[in-house]
Amino acid sequence: MSLHRPRRAKGFSIIELMVTVAVVGVTAVIALPAMGDFVSDMRISAKTNDLLAFFNLARSEAAKRGARVTICISSDQATCATGGTDWAAGALAFIDGDANGQVNGTDTILRVLDAMPANFTVTATTAFATGYYFYYRPSGAASSAGTLRLCRSGRFQRNISVSTIGRPMSTATTTTCA
Repeated sequence: MSLHRPRRAKGFSIIELMVTVAVVGVTAVIALPAMGDFVSDMRISAKTNDLLAFFNLARSEAAKRGARVTICISSDQATCATGGTDWAAGALAFIDGDANGQVNGTDTILRVLDAMPANFTVTATTAFATGYYFYYRPSGAASSAGTLRLCRSGRFQRNISVSTIGRPMSTATTTTCA
């Protein structure tokens, strides 16, 4: 009579390992496309939030400083464009001391909004009165209302609206960008 018990093997059998790999593979095939959509939607949300933060900063600085703060399209991030409605090029927020809508010697640039990535578009669907710039008064009110459409190909567009009282807000749509 042996007091010695046979040892039981430790680890996984090849069948258990193959079933685990198969389950992980099927889960990955199902989850990866949804994860790609999620990441793409989060990029659009991040860019929308960047625009909202940019507008909110300009509005609060106008109220805090008691001065006119202009926001304009800027492709070089140093000077304002003199026309157009392509806000994807970038933008400037600056204290516009002489109220001419352009950055010059005495103006202070408050914030620069870099250009959007190549696969994003930002266009005015309802242009501000001047098209390429608007300003916040010391009261926080905007010089004119306008709406920008933020798009990324194949995704739902976002609209960023600035009302005449100055409040920027974002709305998601069910319209897919081309």
